Amino acid sequence: MSDMHFDLTVFEDYRSGNSDARKLVDEVIDGAFSASVSVVTILQLWKDPFMNRQTEIMYASMLSFIEPVPLSVEAAKWAGRWMASLSAEETNDTVRLALVAATAKERNEPLCTRFPDRFEEFHIEVIGY
Repeated sequence: MSDMHFDLTVFEDYRSGNSDARKLVDEVIDGAFSASVSVVTILQLWKDPFMNRQTEIMYASMLSFIEPVPLSVEAAKWAGRWMASLSAEETNDTVRLALVAATAKERNEPLCTRFPDRFEEFHIEVIGY
């Protein structure tokens, strides 16, 4: 298990030069704490139509320090239960958020994101930056 589970925002913000995201990733690289990321987030990163070779290399380098976590049956069940209880219209983004939150929950890791309010409905520990 890792100390923290990174959401998509950590990667996107690191790419755009956000100092808080850079600090988080630098601390992982320096060994201050460990981090994981859902394969759902990795899929989201690689489906970006604006990804170029430089960005791909940067993300791949980050992933050499961040543990990729496959989607398990248990996490899919958690996400499905949450989706069934939500009153909001199901969207691709809601499904993605539920899967990422469920992966963090299953691993008992706090989820690190720039948008903690997006995860309120999933009843997990969230750390905003």
